[in-house]
Amino acid sequence: MLKILRFAERLERIEHQDDLIEILTPVFKAETRDRWCEKLLEAGVPHAPAYDSDEALDDPQARHLQIAVDMDHPEKGKTTTVRAPYSFDEQVETDIAAPPLLDQHGAEIRAEIARRKAG
Repeated sequence: MLKILRFAERLERIEHQDDLIEILTPVFKAETRDRWCEKLLEAGVPHAPAYDSDEALDDPQARHLQIAVDMDHPEKGKTTTVRAPYSFDEQVETDIAAPPLLDQHGAEIRAEIARRKAG
């Protein structure tokens, strides 16, 4: 009985996470992810599938939230990226700017640092 109590409370599950993973891994490997989702849904257990990175943006909720957006990158051309998952007043921001290139703003940053050091 003492062995089971190590998982009774959240903090104990965190403390014994490696043990829990060792115990549950073979159980979860016995069925596919989709089958586990079916079983959890049938049992009324809140859940969501754990996706690989190449699957996540195909999730119905991700599509509904328009998480994947296209943008123009100065070196890569048109590419897909991920927008922030929140919106304000139901307005989805899909106009995403490309991240800066390596050292694109370096001169300005170094000049600002020098200006601040000079006082």
